[in-house]
Amino acid sequence: MFLFFKKFLRIKDRNLLAHASFKSCRGFTLLELLVVISIFLIITAVVMVDIPNFRNKSSLELVTNEVATYVRGAQVYGTSQKANVSLYPKYGVSFDSNDPKHFYLFAGDPAQVNGREDYNIDGFKVDLFEKGNPSNVYTGVTTIIYEGRLNSLIGSNLIPVFDNENDPNIRNIDCLMVRITSVKDGQSSCVLVYKNGQIMTGNDCTS
Repeated sequence: MFLFFKKFLRIKDRNLLAHASFKSCRGFTLLELLVVISIFLIITAVVMVDIPNFRNKSSLELVTNEVATYVRGAQVYGTSQKANVSLYPKYGVSFDSNDPKHFYLFAGDPAQVNGREDYNIDGFKVDLFEKGNPSNVYTGVTTIIYEGRLNSLIGSNLIPVFDNENDPNIRNIDCLMVRITSVKDGQSSCVLVYKNGQIMTGNDCTS
């Protein structure tokens, strides 16, 4: 009788363990699955909505950095030349308000086609103005020029010369702002070219 009772308890314990194991291996409920799927869909929707804005912003930053690179390139090339012996004593970047989706890096005379590298910025446009005066945009051809040093004893001249065919007073400003604007969404970014030789990029084109 004792052995039978002991065997009965063993079988009962085994059934209880099997039942507990079955409960622990049970999957997610339908409600839990719906909650997880809903959270996933919300996160996906938020990311998908922001992707175009992120792509446009990244493209704007890329073009702005390209413009800044061209200006820095002109600065490096120009200030490394000797004005009295170099074939190209000056380098610069030229912009034309009549062709705002295009600019070029030139060596020597900006009016000459030879010795210049063109750059197109489809989907964007460029305009230039004095820092702090964004409503007064320069028209016609505007150039940022870096001239070579006079002789080997004089150090590199990092100071740019600003020139505009319609406004000679541009030579007296302290900072020229090159504004790059996205045609698609109107977002803009700027390259700041200071008279002291400093070149910066920024998103604030109003101050």
